[in-house]
Amino acid sequence: MHLKRFKNIVVLTVGRSLTEFIRTGIAVKQVLEIDHVSTHRQWSIDLIRQSRPHRLAEATEGDFRQSSRRCAEILSEVAAELGPERYQAILVDEVQDLGSEELDFMRKITPRLILAGDGNQQLQAGKGIASALDLGLQQFDLPFHYRIGQAICTVADRIRPPIPPAKSLLATCKYDEDVLPSSAKLFPCGSIDEQLEKLVTAIKRQLKAYPNELIGVLMPFNSDVQRVKERLSDCEFGSVVGYHESGGTGTVPSPRTSEYA
Repeated sequence: MHLKRFKNIVVLTVGRSLTEFIRTGIAVKQVLEIDHVSTHRQWSIDLIRQSRPHRLAEATEGDFRQSSRRCAEILSEVAAELGPERYQAILVDEVQDLGSEELDFMRKITPRLILAGDGNQQLQAGKGIASALDLGLQQFDLPFHYRIGQAICTVADRIRPPIPPAKSLLATCKYDEDVLPSSAKLFPCGSIDEQLEKLVTAIKRQLKAYPNELIGVLMPFNSDVQRVKERLSDCEFGSVVGYHESGGTGTVPSPRTSEYA
């Protein structure tokens, strides 16, 4: 699409973190304008603001999933107005977290719909993989990945053993360990409080070792964010911690330390 000089395209993700990651990459390579990249939710709200401004409040009511469904309903009403070539192309990552209504709408407003997703990474209650397959698009399997180191792959494969083993994260890993070796250590703890104290100690150490890098803290459930937030807010680095919480709300991550849920 870049070689074809397409200008009217949009790249959509479900998570804000990935959106910012892509924006950072395209800013360096200058292959797209930054405003061509957005979360699906923000893009939907922007379209409603342009096409049905009197229904904007209605579109943003409720939790993340309720709002998403309402946005899809409203946008389905304006698809014909936008036309089948509203965008030259739409690219969607994390499609596993979307629903059939969202995908049906996008199919109606572009001749080129490109979807990428992995059912193993699903966070929301969407049925995006099945819905994407129902569209009858040409399918491509991406057999390798490049962003997760071998040590992290080993941990992930133990949490969720792959079937078949030949498709494990470790077996399909193309991460360059020579450039930046990965590592993973297990720290058994007797309580959540002990775990939080070890977390604070580790963050302090990494802030010194990597002063200009982002440091991520992953949690199993969004419900865990509040307890971690309470502990980190009391630390000397609390003012530079950002939070990604359920529904896309929360503070913007700082350039030094961020926490993801």
